[in-house]
Amino acid sequence: MLFPSYEGGEDKVLQIANSIIPFTTTKYAAKLGADLYFAIRKANKKEALEIIRNVEEGSNTIEKCLAIVAIDGNKDKREELYRIYDEHILLKNRIYDLKTKLESANMIREMIIKHNRRVLWQIQRIYRTRNLIIHSGKSLPFINALVENVHSYLDRVLDILMEETSRSDGQTSIDQICAQLKLQHDSHLNLLRKAKREYCAKDNYKKLLFGN
Repeated sequence: MLFPSYEGGEDKVLQIANSIIPFTTTKYAAKLGADLYFAIRKANKKEALEIIRNVEEGSNTIEKCLAIVAIDGNKDKREELYRIYDEHILLKNRIYDLKTKLESANMIREMIIKHNRRVLWQIQRIYRTRNLIIHSGKSLPFINALVENVHSYLDRVLDILMEETSRSDGQTSIDQICAQLKLQHDSHLNLLRKAKREYCAKDNYKKLLFGN
């Protein structure tokens, strides 16, 4: 069994979702930053890549992308990106959307909570669909999208399990990894709750985004 044993008295699907959620939120901000950098590279504008390279904050391109959108002091750099992508509406809107989601502790916490709810809803939908197929024996028109969701969650879980196992030289268990990730997830949300309306700045944006 991939996840820890299920406890009586609690919905089995909910327990599975609660085990998966910390895997999907681990390094979630880094994934958003990586996706943004990939989109910027794909748009093939050398000016934009130069702006990212010149960002003072961050030790790599992902952290620099996050610094551009999250830190108010980088407004001039964001405005330059908006200018460069004036005709690339989707990418321009993506940068603005990330800015609103990542600019403060409250907004980051709200984003994570919404993400958790979305994962829970999708897992519940997957199980409902599974039961419908078992009882009716018929396929459903949206099954392909659900299968893609299952694969994405499973890939994420396996990637992190392998990463954590490798880091500990095999001296850990799945139960321990699940417990540690849940602890980190809850600790990050608690940190954001205490930070309240604190805005991202040079000295705190990594802590607010990554929880450490």
